[in-house]
Amino acid sequence: MPANTKERSEQRSTTELVKAAADGDSRAWDAIVERYSGMVWAVCRGCGLSRSDAAEVSQTTWLRLVERLASIHEPDRLGSWLAVTARRESWQVSRRAGRTIPTDTEATLADREADEDIDHDILARERQDLLRQALDMPIGSIGPTRARCLDCLRKRGVDLMQLVAS
Repeated sequence: MPANTKERSEQRSTTELVKAAADGDSRAWDAIVERYSGMVWAVCRGCGLSRSDAAEVSQTTWLRLVERLASIHEPDRLGSWLAVTARRESWQVSRRAGRTIPTDTEATLADREADEDIDHDILARERQDLLRQALDMPIGSIGPTRARCLDCLRKRGVDLMQLVAS
């Protein structure tokens, strides 16, 4: 989006953007999403959802807006409407998953950190498994093989140094 178009959409009121988006203006829709997507995401994560659940709820929230865009009674209160919709959708996802919604900030932060730790652990295990498959050798032989490879590189490095010097 060109800078002057972006500036104009930032200057437009939410009411103007909602009306324009309801009339099919894709730039107005983009401006609404840009203006409120961070808030929708924060509400989803604030309800204790994992990243994948929060992404699902965020998409569902935007879908609900598309479905009801023409019938929004108070377009100037769109942010509140999106927050309430995101919160309700988050609760439904939590209920379906049989989870409780933490009300304590520390519990919510702990869940977020646990999600990140789990992601990190899974990726690390996957990398280790891929490395083992690629080497296709018993773990006990990795050390001696590594030593032979390093010795070979040292020899080649010396030969290269002599070639460069001459």
